[in-house]
Amino acid sequence: APRNQNNVGVLNTDDNTFDTIPISVTGNYKYDGAAALGTKIYFAPCYQPNVGVLETVDNSFFTIATPGISGTAVYRDPVAVGTKVYFPPNGGTNVGVVDTTDNSWSTIGSFGSQDYGSAVAIGTKIYLAPANAENVGVVNTEDDSWSTIGIPWETPQNGKFDGAFAVGTA
Repeated sequence: APRNQNNVGVLNTDDNTFDTIPISVTGNYKYDGAAALGTKIYFAPCYQPNVGVLETVDNSFFTIATPGISGTAVYRDPVAVGTKVYFPPNGGTNVGVVDTTDNSWSTIGSFGSQDYGSAVAIGTKIYLAPANAENVGVVNTEDDSWSTIGIPWETPQNGKFDGAFAVGTA
């Protein structure tokens, strides 16, 4: 993801060469993490008020507006399920969603600033790792609902977990 670079880095594993694709967005801390869906790569808005999108067929770049979203380190490490891309909140107050059928933006949940780490999709649910949150966040992609699973901490702790993955099949 183009975080502090004004381009997307591309590694060609056939010949081990590295190249870049310029984008139309400048500045630092632009995007934090990416998810691929079809021929497009969706970049999570960190300090940007938009989702960045790279179309890999022709290496074109465009953005999807995120109305009502502002701040710093808002989202990170998106995951794709079906035709939607979900953006876990890093410093944001909800889960962001891009519906790729029409490039529309919406949000799920409304809570105080919760810092989650990466997310993993298992079937129709997305689980968000509790980096600074006091729970595991869960998005049910069948109806875009939000819920949580409590974790057994006696006192609040920052930087608990930063990453998520699934083992085996679901």
